[in-house]
Order: sequence, then C-alpha cells, then structure tokens
Amino acid sequence: MLKDWQDGIYYPPDGFIKQIKTIDFSMLATLYRKEVVEKMGLFDDNFTYFIDEYIPRLTTKLPYVVSTEPCFIAWIHGFSLSNAGRLKARAVFSDFNRFVDKVRQWVLPMDILEKTKQEIIVHVSQFSKPALYYICRHSIWNKDFGNATEAVNILRKELNAKRIFMLELILGTFKTFPWALNFAYPLLEIRKYIRSYKSRQTLHSMGYLENILKTINKLSH
Repeated sequence: MLKDWQDGIYYPPDGFIKQIKTIDFSMLATLYRKEVVEKMGLFDDNFTYFIDEYIPRLTTKLPYVVSTEPCFIAWIHGFSLSNAGRLKARAVFSDFNRFVDKVRQWVLPMDILEKTKQEIIVHVSQFSKPALYYICRHSIWNKDFGNATEAVNILRKELNAKRIFMLELILGTFKTFPWALNFAYPLLEIRKYIRSYKSRQTLHSMGYLENILKTINKLSH
C-alpha cells in the first residue's frame, strides 16, 4: 500500500531508494511504454520467479509518477504459485541471491552516500528468510515434504537462521504422521478467513475501501 507515499514525481536515485525500501508497487496488469522497454530491456529471464526486479531496475534510470488514488483492483487468487505454496525453495533462494547481486551492481556506481548503499544492500538481503519460512509452511500443508526440507536446510545451513526448531518440529511431525494434516486443514481455513477479515478492517480504517468503491462507481458510469 502507498500510505507512506505522497503524490508526485520521483526521480533517480531518490526514487529508486524510496521504492527499493518499500517494494510497494505491484507487477500485476502493468503496461510499459515502448520507450521504456527500448531503454531498459525486458524481464530478466535468468530469474525463475522473481520478475519483481523489473520495477526497481526501471527506477534506477527513469523517473516515475505516484498517485495514491486507487486506479485498479487486483485479485490474488488462491491457486497462484505463491499462494498455493508451489514455489520451489532452491529456485526462490537463487532468485533472491541474484536480485541482491543486481542491486549491488545498481547502487555501487550511484552518487549517494556509502552508508545508504550498504543500507540498501543489507535491506534487500533480508528478503529471503521470510520467503523461505513461508514456502516451508505452505509446502508442509501441501504435503510437499521434500521442498519443505529443502527450505529448512537453506535456512539453517546457508542463512544461519536461529529460530527454526519449531518449524523443524512441525515438519518432522507431519512428515511422520501426514494424516494429521486432515485435522489441521479446517483450522487453516479459519485462520485464513480471520486474516482476510483483519485486512479488510485495516483497509476500511484507512479509507482505502471507500476510495476503491468510488473508483468502481466512477468507472461503471
């Protein structure tokens, strides 16, 4: 969400710094001008999943305009690769490492403070841990124990994650007694509904739902 943004034009490198620290822009249903593609190229096909590197790459060289007025509505369905827990842990980890390398290549030549460069690199380096926790949990629910084990191994051996004992315990339990997941599924659905309800309440309290409804009414007439 753009609650921490103001309407206006953002120029590099400040626009890049603001965007990379928030990652608020969605890749969904995005159209790019021909001039942009000619100057910056297309998506990097070395990434398996992480096409989100494209917008940060654009902001290293190009200005952009931010409008906090809602102009589209996206529905992220439950069967997408990320929501359905079908992302492969090793591929995601490789994508994040590649993204950190690209960010390092972008920021090192920039005319900004050395401290700011290091803060940006450290910031993006932290993305992989929560992603792998997420992948592990969803792989367990999908009974893809091989992928869950791969995520745990990466967290422990390559990211030196400290608090993964509970995750390993849950993985070991359901790997040994997979039938127990049949009792967990209803609880997961209840949890998903509660989280969805809380998200709607948050949007409502911030006025976003009202703005979206106004936009829908405007477009329907």
